[in-house]
Amino acid sequence: MKNKRETIAFAALNAAISHATTIEIDVPITYTYSTQPDGTANTQTLYPAEIQIINNSGTEIEFLVISNALEYAEYLVDQTNYAFIRLPDSGVLQEQASGLNRIYKFFVRKNTFGSVGTATVDLCIEFTGYRYKN
Repeated sequence: MKNKRETIAFAALNAAISHATTIEIDVPITYTYSTQPDGTANTQTLYPAEIQIINNSGTEIEFLVISNALEYAEYLVDQTNYAFIRLPDSGVLQEQASGLNRIYKFFVRKNTFGSVGTATVDLCIEFTGYRYKN
């Protein structure tokens, strides 16, 4: 199973308190393989089935999931319709339970609404169960 782990340094998390300083993660991975006798390569874009956020950082975080390039372009122009979701502790976002399908970008930042504490430990985000989704 293909997985990806992103570690957000606690100093970066403490600085990520606005749209301008939000941490952006590219989620899809490209997988190239050959199944043809002539060695022709095939390439697919894979997306995770689950996101596990391990928040032992010492502060609350907020996250936002963007599902495609068009939505991303819209977000860059106007963030009005994109509310970040608060996550005080660790959590798991599963494809079936949360309606996640394709995750194009994942944004994370320190909670901007009354967050208590300063991050003193790095934040770990694991994208697991990558597979092709058409």
